Amino acid sequence: APSETIMRVTDIPHFKEAIIMSLSCEHCGYKSNEIKGGGAIPSFGTKITLRVKDSRDLAREVLKSDTAGIVVPELDLELEEGGGMNGVYTTVEGLMKKMHGRLWAANPFGMGESSVVEQQHGDDEGERCCRPMPQHVKYSELLAQLKDMADGRRF
Repeated sequence: APSETIMRVTDIPHFKEAIIMSLSCEHCGYKSNEIKGGGAIPSFGTKITLRVKDSRDLAREVLKSDTAGIVVPELDLELEEGGGMNGVYTTVEGLMKKMHGRLWAANPFGMGESSVVEQQHGDDEGERCCRPMPQHVKYSELLAQLKDMADGRRF
């Protein structure tokens, strides 16, 4: 079904001029929002630090530009400038879930013959003959920890 994207230009304090785009499909319920920076590129960036101490902090609203990086020191995780994610207005929880989704989709060990599941095949007697490689386990643990943080089970 045809859907309409609503676009607005606004000036956000301590950010810059931004183009906010919102799409909502009345037929299937799909919703999407995206924020693109408008105007000139600022001379200096702004670093904002948020320490998540409890589940209330996960509900805080954040505006991530398409060029902002994200650091989660508790997981030794750093997504460089952009982090493969567009600009978005969401909550801390929503941002972490988006990070989890992007990392999951980019995981080279999640499918095919590199898959952790594929590496744990059994021999003819049903015994496991291969252990997952350490980098597979570490990546899987990172994704699990990020999901736990996004779901409010870990701070």
